[in-house]
Amino acid sequence: MNRRLFINRLCEPASFNQPGNHFEIQQIELSACHARTGTEVMARPFCGATQQTGLKMISQENIKNALRDDEFDYFYQPKVSLITGELVGAEALIRWIKPSGEIVSPGAFIPLAEERGLIKEITLYLFKKLKHSLPLIQEIKPLRISFNVTADDLETDELTEDIIDALKSRKLPPNSLEVEITESKLIKSKPAVKDNLNRIVGSGVGVSMDDFGSGYSSLNVLADYPFSALKLDYDLIKDIVCDNKKKFIAKTAIRMAHLLKIDVVAEGVENRQQYDLLHYMGCTMVQGFWISKPLPLHEFIGFIKKGVRFPGSAAGQIHMMFVDHLLWYRDFVYYAMSRSKKTNDNFSPRPITSHRQCRVGEWFYNEGKKLLAKSLSSQSLEEIEKIHSNIHDESLRLTEILDENCEVMHNQAHILDDFNRLHHRLIHKLQDCENSLVYDYVTA
Repeated sequence: MNRRLFINRLCEPASFNQPGNHFEIQQIELSACHARTGTEVMARPFCGATQQTGLKMISQENIKNALRDDEFDYFYQPKVSLITGELVGAEALIRWIKPSGEIVSPGAFIPLAEERGLIKEITLYLFKKLKHSLPLIQEIKPLRISFNVTADDLETDELTEDIIDALKSRKLPPNSLEVEITESKLIKSKPAVKDNLNRIVGSGVGVSMDDFGSGYSSLNVLADYPFSALKLDYDLIKDIVCDNKKKFIAKTAIRMAHLLKIDVVAEGVENRQQYDLLHYMGCTMVQGFWISKPLPLHEFIGFIKKGVRFPGSAAGQIHMMFVDHLLWYRDFVYYAMSRSKKTNDNFSPRPITSHRQCRVGEWFYNEGKKLLAKSLSSQSLEEIEKIHSNIHDESLRLTEILDENCEVMHNQAHILDDFNRLHHRLIHKLQDCENSLVYDYVTA
C-alpha cells in the first residue's frame, strides 16, 4: 500500500540564519530521521519566513536531480575534548542546499534515499567533496573529521578503496578521518560489511558506533566490530541532567568504553549543565549546539582559526585511574587469599605485576602522562608514577613468595602490610589530584 506521512514537527519554517532556531532545527532533524514512507516523504524544507512555500513532496527524482545539480554538501559540527577544552575534530553532516538557499533536513530525504538504493551514490559523491576539504582543514589544525556511512555503503569495496586511496594520494594522516555507522544497521549486514570495516581500520582510520543508547543496542555488535569510539545518542544526552536512569546508563557506557580502550563522544550537548556532567563522568569528547551548530566549510575554517577554548580538565581520567587501580588491587588480594588456601580458582588468575601493563600503567604511559602533564605539576606526576611502580614491585615480591610457599599467608598475616600502605598512598594521591582538578574546573 502506498502511504504518505505528514510530519507535524516540520510544518513551521526555520532558518539557519535566525537566532534561537538551532535547537529547533536539531529537534526537527532527529524527529524526521525516523520518517519513512512507501513512496514519498512529505516535509517542509528549511526556509526563511519570506520563502514559505508550503509542504513539498520530496521524491526519488528530486534526489537524483539534486545529485546532478551539485546541491548536496557537508556542514561541519565541531567536537571538543573534555580533557583539554580544545577543538579536536568535527562531524561532517549532509545538507541539501537548494539554489534558492533553502536547506532541506537530512531526515526529510535520507530514509527515502536508503529505501530506493540512492544512499550509496550520495555517500560516494560527498566523500569526493570531503577528500578535497580535508587538506584545507589539516593545514590549519590537525583534526579528525568523521562522516556517516550505512551498511549499504560497505557491501562493496568502492567506498573502502576511495578512503584508502584518499589517504595515499593526498598524503593525509589516517587519524584525520573517522567513519560513523549506526550499530542497528550492522545487525543483519552482510559479511562484506565487516570485512570492509576491518580494512578501513587497518588503514588507520577510526570507526565510531553511532547513536549508542537509541532504541535497539546490541553489545554483541560492539564486541564483534573494530570500533575505536562510541557515540552516545542525543536522546540519551538530552535528559541526562534530570533523568537518573539515563544518567546511570550514560555513566555506565562511558566506563565500558574506557575498559574497551575506546573514546566516548556525546552528541547533542545543548547547555553547560550537560557539558559539566559529562566532564565529571569521564566522557572524552562532546559535540552539540552549545559548542556550535553545523557550519559550512568556510565558516568552520573560520571557527578553527578563532582558536576557541572550552572548559576542560583531566579530572574524569584521574577518576578512571582511581577505579582501575581499585579493581586491580581487589583482584590481587583475592588472588593472594586464594593461593593461601591452595584453591585452584579460575576466577582469580595471576594478576598483572608489571606497572606498565596493568590498565593504569597502560593508559598512563601511552597517553595519560602527556595529558596529565597539562593539568598536574611534575612533582605530582612523579609521585603517582613512583608509588604505582612500587606497588607493582611489591606485588611481584609477594607473588614470588606465594609461589614458593602458599601457606605463608596463614603464618604471616602482616605480609600484605607494605602492599596495603602503598595502595592507600596511591589512592590518596589520586583523590587529591582529582579534587584539585575539579576545584580548578568549577572555579575557572
